[in-house]
Amino acid sequence: MPDARERVEKWGRRGPGDVGGGVRAALGGRGRLLRPVTFAAVTLGSWCGFMAYYLVGRWLGQSGVHGWLGRWIAPEALQRGELWVRRYGHWVVLANRMLPGARSVISLAAGFAGLRADMVAGMALLSGLLWNVLLVGGGFWVGEEWQRLLQVLHAYSRAVAVAGAVVVVLLLLRCWRRRERTGPTGA
Repeated sequence: MPDARERVEKWGRRGPGDVGGGVRAALGGRGRLLRPVTFAAVTLGSWCGFMAYYLVGRWLGQSGVHGWLGRWIAPEALQRGELWVRRYGHWVVLANRMLPGARSVISLAAGFAGLRADMVAGMALLSGLLWNVLLVGGGFWVGEEWQRLLQVLHAYSRAVAVAGAVVVVLLLLRCWRRRERTGPTGA
């Protein structure tokens, strides 16, 4: 059963999401999607989602977020997000993309903590850019190298199958030797 953070992340899925962004990037790496468009769409989607949650936090305020969204978000998660925002300010907004499960509470807390909107927007955009360089860049690499990646996975699968067969043969030999020593009835 998903915990509150997972429910909120799914309930409030912003933009294309990390998995969707990675898949789009892999398609971009295979030449199916334009790389700059993919990168821009994934980054803009994550930024818009963060800013939407920021505005909800700003609009509802601390008591409204705790009261209205408290049934979807564990109070401890909101308090932790609020503590991080109050302690680290805009820097936690910069780090938010690298903190899965905490993204929603950070954006909400940034809103009700009253962080300046222009600074939040800039840090959220920079955070998305940095994260997507890794995510989308990795997806492009997978898309370009997918044939070689499949070869590695195929070789790994063969190695696992051979190791499994060896284990089965060894277990059968062990059972056969025990049976020879003890006799067919176990006497």
